[in-house]
Amino acid sequence: MIAMDILTDLFETLRLRSLLSFVANLRAEDAMAIPAETNVVRFHLVRRGGCTMEVPGLPEPM
Repeated sequence: MIAMDILTDLFETLRLRSLLSFVANLRAEDAMAIPAETNVVRFHLVRRGGCTMEVPGLPEPM
């Protein structure tokens, strides 16, 4: 039996790649700026607590 990994096939077809840039432990008073890039989709995971994101061009923080 041949195992099929549909997600791997899909990612390879779409030429999607992943990269772990950093892991950060931030506190309430911390902030970070992430530069805009073309052809890049960024995902962030907040494991505990919450966060606010400010996006240029949007009137209110998210």
